[in-house]
Amino acid sequence: MKKSLQDIKDLSKAGKSFHLILNAEDYTFLELLDMAKISGLIRWKFTFKNAAILSVSELQELLTHADDNALTFDFC
Repeated sequence: MKKSLQDIKDLSKAGKSFHLILNAEDYTFLELLDMAKISGLIRWKFTFKNAAILSVSELQELLTHADDNALTFDFC
């Protein structure tokens, strides 16, 4: 079940670190970018499945805004 960006942000209030696996097809690029930007603040790691739908420039932008080692891309 797809979680909204607000649902994901609300989970961060638990104070625990998570590694979420999300389908990139379920989110807009701007939502993915928001997740990348907050990765350092909440110390979470995100794996974006089906990342093959993203362009190279989109992937680069996500990596630019994410915390070190916070993003993993699954291209299958």
